[in-house]
Amino acid sequence: MITDVKKFWVPFYVPLLHMNRAYKLIQLPNGINVVIISDAEENYNSCSLTVAAGSHNDPATVPGLAHLCEHMILAAGSSNHPTPGLFHSLIAKYNGDMNAYTTGEQTSFYFQVPQVANSEGTLAFEELLSVFSSAFKFPLFTSSVLNKEIYAIQSEHENNKTNPGKVLYQATRLLANKNHPFSRFCTGDMNTLKTFPSTENINIRKELISYFNDNFYGENITLCVRGPQSLNHLVKLCMQNFNDIKPLPVLPTAIGNNRDSDTELFEETLKRLNILYDVWAPRYTSLPCFHIGYKNNVILVNSDMEQSFRIVIPLITNDTREDAIFTEVFTNICVELLGNEEVGSFCHFLKEISWVRECYVYRSEFAVGAAGIVLEFKCFDTGFSQIENIVNVLFQTLIPMYLNMPSDDLARFIKEQTIIETIDFMYTWKHLSPMEESSDLSMQLQKDLHNRGIKYLLMKSPSFLHNYEEMSKTEKLHYWPLIVEKFKVFLRRHMILPNAKVIIPTSEPFTKTVRNLFKNAQQMEVTSETDPYYEFNYSVYSVSFPESRVIFPYQFSFPGPNEFIPPKYRNLDTLLEMLFGISERANFSPLRPIVRLKNSRARSAPKLVHQTEDVEIWTANIVDGIFSKVVNADIKSYVTIKIVNQCIRPTPISSLHLGMMVEIMNMFLLPRLYSCTKLGFSFHLQAALDGSMSFDIVVTGIMAGIIKILEKVTDLIEIIVTKPGYILTNAFIRKARVAIRSRYEAATKGSSVKIGTTGLLVDLEPHVWSFEERVDALEESDIEVFFQFINTFFRTHKHTKVFAQSSSTSNIDKIARYVVQRIVTPGIPEGNDALVECVRDDGHTRMLKPGEERHIKLIGRDNDPNNCVFSYLEMAPLEGISLKQYRMIEFTDYLFQLTLVPELRNKRQVGYAVDGGLVILNNVVGVNVVVVSSTSPEHIEQEIESYYAHVRQYLSDNVDQIWRDYSKIINDRDPLMYLLDHDVWYNIERENSDIPEYSRDHVANCQRVFKYKDLIELLVVDTPISGRHPDYTPPFSMQEYLQFLDSSIGTYKHKRHHNGTRSVSVWVYSPMDKRDVFQRQVKYQLESFLKLKGLVIPERDLADIIREAGGKQTTMFKLLYRRFKRQNEAGKFVNSVATETFKSILHIPSKTTAQAKTTSKTTSKSRSAAVTETTATIPAS
Repeated sequence: MITDVKKFWVPFYVPLLHMNRAYKLIQLPNGINVVIISDAEENYNSCSLTVAAGSHNDPATVPGLAHLCEHMILAAGSSNHPTPGLFHSLIAKYNGDMNAYTTGEQTSFYFQVPQVANSEGTLAFEELLSVFSSAFKFPLFTSSVLNKEIYAIQSEHENNKTNPGKVLYQATRLLANKNHPFSRFCTGDMNTLKTFPSTENINIRKELISYFNDNFYGENITLCVRGPQSLNHLVKLCMQNFNDIKPLPVLPTAIGNNRDSDTELFEETLKRLNILYDVWAPRYTSLPCFHIGYKNNVILVNSDMEQSFRIVIPLITNDTREDAIFTEVFTNICVELLGNEEVGSFCHFLKEISWVRECYVYRSEFAVGAAGIVLEFKCFDTGFSQIENIVNVLFQTLIPMYLNMPSDDLARFIKEQTIIETIDFMYTWKHLSPMEESSDLSMQLQKDLHNRGIKYLLMKSPSFLHNYEEMSKTEKLHYWPLIVEKFKVFLRRHMILPNAKVIIPTSEPFTKTVRNLFKNAQQMEVTSETDPYYEFNYSVYSVSFPESRVIFPYQFSFPGPNEFIPPKYRNLDTLLEMLFGISERANFSPLRPIVRLKNSRARSAPKLVHQTEDVEIWTANIVDGIFSKVVNADIKSYVTIKIVNQCIRPTPISSLHLGMMVEIMNMFLLPRLYSCTKLGFSFHLQAALDGSMSFDIVVTGIMAGIIKILEKVTDLIEIIVTKPGYILTNAFIRKARVAIRSRYEAATKGSSVKIGTTGLLVDLEPHVWSFEERVDALEESDIEVFFQFINTFFRTHKHTKVFAQSSSTSNIDKIARYVVQRIVTPGIPEGNDALVECVRDDGHTRMLKPGEERHIKLIGRDNDPNNCVFSYLEMAPLEGISLKQYRMIEFTDYLFQLTLVPELRNKRQVGYAVDGGLVILNNVVGVNVVVVSSTSPEHIEQEIESYYAHVRQYLSDNVDQIWRDYSKIINDRDPLMYLLDHDVWYNIERENSDIPEYSRDHVANCQRVFKYKDLIELLVVDTPISGRHPDYTPPFSMQEYLQFLDSSIGTYKHKRHHNGTRSVSVWVYSPMDKRDVFQRQVKYQLESFLKLKGLVIPERDLADIIREAGGKQTTMFKLLYRRFKRQNEAGKFVNSVATETFKSILHIPSKTTAQAKTTSKTTSKSRSAAVTETTATIPAS
């Protein structure tokens, strides 16, 4: 019964824009803790379930078991819903989304779905919740699904092996304590989950059942459920669906429901409530994750990734729970200090001296009680050779400087960081993904809620506010000096050279690299090893770094006060009062009637407020101004300014110069505006990626700060034009050229999906240039031509587009006036170039001719064994597209979402990565299918052709049901976000820019204004939001659609050509020889198997044996037998490897069939297609 639910009165601190949400923390009778969120403005329901179990639970004999369980839970079905894949099918049917992931200590499952009803009139969310929850009570772990999911994990792992971040993380594991679970491989692959368990008679299904029974119980689980329903209704759904998940045999003492006593008892409960610590600390038994000292502190990894390296500083602590919170906060303080990019900082020094191109500093969680500070550097050639000096500067200059700083300066900085974190939290934008936010909260619920402060749950990271707000005025006076002393203890204990681990990827011989990099390096006994899972060679060294300080001609300095903090926010007590005011309003949300906001999209629709020949200014409101009145706070404002030169013709060299100009502007501005970025402001200058002669200025933040940032940008533009030598120095120009060239080269080393996507753009977009064209432009460019380009860009005819969003009309007016005064009519006199006649070049995507079929063959990145095929079908020009045309293309995308992955990946197992659907270029709309596989491109192409025929048949067999489902979801889809999800350029810009997540909605609205204005107006009229329209009828009949489908996709290729279909097919070939791929697979399978049996053979000798055997199993057996006979281990070898077992180890599918057929979850959002037959080289964007 719902009365059995324990409800806790917690006055959560909430962000400003969340104050209309209602929050509640409850505990189900079976021990599951749940955060409930009711938001009347929400159009989605979402749910997340997190279990305090992960890959650190894996048995030593079955690495990847936890990951396999994550895959199987929802894929294999349950006793109540036994149909395999039912949950995934329902998610696709109702246009929802889902994901799951496994860490070392947690596994999280989450999904979201629009507010749509099923055929029985019940909300789809409630149907999904029933299927979802039953998987955690009665999972089936069906054997047939088990094999498919093992293939999926193998495919996922194949992707990971080419991911630089995953490779470096695996290298971090290799430096860890071998007795700690963190050091183990955790993803799983075909060997660990199928081949080896088979040879060892391990029943994987039984292992899964045992793992599930040991870990999936009530007290080990946390939930987050959110939606527009009332709190009581959401609580009822939780009880109905999750209360019968099994609890521990002995339940904790019951907690009463009386609010006063409940609060008191809950505080006592919180002191014991730290699920992660309670589950994992006893298992680690004070086992350090890393050893301290110079032994085995450097690892070299053979890789062709771009030049970079990492410094990992493990923070090993056995502190009390309270001290552990301080350690986490101090870690965040160190991240802010070391990641600072102002003049005088560590990162600025490395960039100024031209050692480092990019610098990242972040906190990484390895295990309970074991986190680390990670510094990652993208290097220039000169910087890579200076790794030892970079380490020296960090530990012998920076850390001592922090320790010797006056306490008042450190106290000011730490207090200021607390203020900044609080302001940043207050202005948190509504999360674009409800399920991602739900996942964050369900995971946070498992952390130390007592010492963090339960009221601060939504803040994610612990803060000093929890202690500060409970102190008296006298105690507050002495609080910050006390914190400074603790911080210095933290620095002396953790930020020391013996703690540091260095991870270096290199394609050079290890011995040569180490000799060049380090003066005092001692190698381990084994010269080189091969990681059996990621298949890279590595070598571990013990390096004693010099402890004497190296002096460089650079003036390091401690960060000064942040000038962007508004005066009224500098008082922490004032901020706490504001937080309390917001919290009070949120706490009364359950008492207000739930009113669904109608036509919210129309309320925030952009309006054109000013237009001339040279400028367009668009504005939109964000939220009602009542929020700022309630708590006396400003709401963030957003502004994007697009400056388009209409005289310079796009060419490879003009695109290069535009990129260099914006790169230099960013390099100059970042150190001077870095402090504003830490306060929740953002500024971003981005040259157009599509080759057009334009660049964007995107600024977000509180209004006073926005104007200040825009002033610095416009001042810089005027100086560049009037006094170019002051900014455009040789050093800046050289750095900009090197940075751009590095990006060009990095693009050639991308995945086959990225290479194919870029190839499509080079072929169809008129101003996207190939890698060779861009490199040629770099060679041709000189300073004089570059100066001339800048002069021409700013002095000739420009068109400026502005889009401003704010909660205040006066703020929008301020932005508009400033733009007109300083940017549209800047203080830059026009030169003779202004008299040049301008030829407009709109850069429209090239339309293919009717019946035109283009075929392109490209080469993928080195060491990538996979092939990739893009099949792109052009549909219609975006400009002037009719509502009927668009809806039919959109319906085709819906069909692809229903059928593509189930048919090509799950059923036929053509490839491990399968994606497709709607794809939008600059001016053209089409559909595509993308498949990545180890099979030949010819075979993949045949399967895609067969799939097109399948789509037509599937529709004919299920037309009524598909039609009904599509009619329901169309009402609740946000037309703008749907378009942008499929817009190639929008997604490339997101991937290549550092625009913060909270600005995505603003950037999306810019696209609405600048690209999709006419189409959005059609769609908004077609699907009004002012009410539900379950009987919505699309503007085309099924008969019309079938004719469209036959003419645009068809069932056979020759019919498409006859009907005038326009298509591009791109084949990205692996550069690896098939024999090399085969031998590599055999080598790593054998090497892992032999190690498992205690049989050691040098890597080179094993490779020679495999090469000599030429794929013949008998010959290979004989050669291995002779080898082990010389080692007096022939008997052990024969006993370990029976003939049938040996054959199963070596079994790899033939070359004519799918080599290592695999499947996996599709996570790529890129909408890909193709290039021309003549493009034989790898392009770059």
